[in-house]
Amino acid sequence: MTTPKDPKHVMLFIGVNTGASRSRELFPVFGQAMGLINVELRGVDFPPDTAHTALRPILQQLRDTPLMRGALITTHKLAAYEAGADMFASCDDLAHEYGEVSCIYKDEKGQLHGWAADFDINRYILRSLLESDHFARHANARAIVMGAGGAGLSVVQVLGELFPNVRIDLTDVDAQRLAWAHRVCQARQQVSVVDVRGGSPGNGELITAGGPGSFVVNATGLGKDRPGSPLAASDFQWPGWTTIMAKVFGVELTDDLFEHVCQTVRTVDQA
Repeated sequence: MTTPKDPKHVMLFIGVNTGASRSRELFPVFGQAMGLINVELRGVDFPPDTAHTALRPILQQLRDTPLMRGALITTHKLAAYEAGADMFASCDDLAHEYGEVSCIYKDEKGQLHGWAADFDINRYILRSLLESDHFARHANARAIVMGAGGAGLSVVQVLGELFPNVRIDLTDVDAQRLAWAHRVCQARQQVSVVDVRGGSPGNGELITAGGPGSFVVNATGLGKDRPGSPLAASDFQWPGWTTIMAKVFGVELTDDLFEHVCQTVRTVDQA
């Protein structure tokens, strides 16, 4: 690995309110633990429902600026994929299937590549949270995933891979996201896409109907990008940041380095 030298190499952080994110404070800790120097995290904010056309100028700037190494995208994964469709030299298969990218990085020629990183990150997280026989031990349990955007769809995909027999309720209040969820989930009989705009069944009712051991995910952005809660009445971000920073800055992420970085950041964050 070639460690970036002065001047600083930049990783963009594309979100809604990046200035208030704890990740901004911890970015130098990530960098130090990964052996990176002279790297900078630069926030770029867009409202939650921004059209993909608004993201094109920032992706063009990323493409045309050598010192910009890549980007992490949170809320705008679907818009970023659409905005950069003609700028990406390649995207992975899941990015094409789901129409989203959560990481953009450059190759040695400076070409942009899109990666639907959420799927790999969520695979790691779900394996750490749920034992392989979890739903076998809880016969009436189900998974309720609130939010049918990029984050929610990636959770549904990985849950289906790891637990092919579990019932999954995927909910949303946005007609466009519901329509997209129906299209990408139509071949998955275990997935029920639920429109909760009318309030019945609502998210709370679905959670109540789930048996002991049910697994609930808030992928709506409420409580993070916008105030509120998906209900009427744990932040596992460190694996994601470690994985995407390694891709953007060209770090070989071994298992030992991965655990070292996550533990270092946890220690600082809890201090």
